[in-house]
Amino acid sequence: MKNKIFTIVALLIITATAFAQDYSMSLEGITKVIISSETTIVIKSHDTSTFLIKASENYRDINSEKSKGLKKISGRGNNNTDYGVEVVKQGTSLVVKGLRERRASNLVIHLPKDINMSVESLANNDIYIDGFNAEIEAVNHHGDTVLSNITGPIVSENGNGNIKVIFSTLNQSYPMSIIANNGDIDITMPLDASTTISAKTPRGEFYSDFDIKVINENTIRKNNRSIKGVINKGGVEINLQNLKGNIYLRQLK
Repeated sequence: MKNKIFTIVALLIITATAFAQDYSMSLEGITKVIISSETTIVIKSHDTSTFLIKASENYRDINSEKSKGLKKISGRGNNNTDYGVEVVKQGTSLVVKGLRERRASNLVIHLPKDINMSVESLANNDIYIDGFNAEIEAVNHHGDTVLSNITGPIVSENGNGNIKVIFSTLNQSYPMSIIANNGDIDITMPLDASTTISAKTPRGEFYSDFDIKVINENTIRKNNRSIKGVINKGGVEINLQNLKGNIYLRQLK
């Protein structure tokens, strides 16, 4: 009997997925996407100028018989996508709010690789962003943040959790800041990257396989464990601060 029930449930899920439609909208006139959610946030780049939620990657909020003709009410916003997500245009910004509770499945979003974004994880979950060459602001209160195959500029802050950043190239336009309170910061960049590094680790260590030329020996202070130096010819300044963890700066291999 249990096997029969399981088979019926599985068939219902497969049928619902088969009929579910992707949610997409044009990003014409939009210069920045602002995303917040209590679930883990996954953002992938694609080659079209659209905001996209794929049915195959996101749970669709399918009404039961009891709730037919009604809509789900949430204190955070209006589920206008059928995926537990509110999407609203505000001037040149697109504001995206995940309305599902923190234990729900990941919120997976596809965006053009050159769109600026601001992303905030509101609960004990992670942020994953892959394949962008635009401005990224990532704030995570309690969870890991992973930014891969990016160019920056970036601003990343974590309350509790690790920050991992892999630069494909290093954008020289604006200074960058990566700050963690309780967790490691792990940065990877190309061997030929030119940058000026300011690193501060009051209760941790700073490790690197780059040849960092200290600008002034006086910038190394035993009391606050800070250092400032240049890599290669110097360039865009990257501020690294970690209150209770280590900083790792690695060569991309």
